Amino acid sequence: MEGSGDEVYKQRVSQFVGAYATSLGGIDRLVFTGTVAERSPAVREKITKKLKFLNIKNVSVFPTDEMAEIASATLTLLWV
Repeated sequence: MEGSGDEVYKQRVSQFVGAYATSLGGIDRLVFTGTVAERSPAVREKITKKLKFLNIKNVSVFPTDEMAEIASATLTLLWV
């Protein structure tokens, strides 16, 4: 991801995480899933840098197979 769309994405993710952290009174771990966060260490680094003030101790990445999940949900709907 390059350019302004990339910056908007990172800003929005940071805003959502910050809002949830405020609602929860802080967070212990930040977990990245999904294709963009999973495959782009630079995106994860910029997001965690924006959230440095939260003092997050653990950052994890969990691989997901979004296409398989969509296919499974679609099949479930078709066969119901």
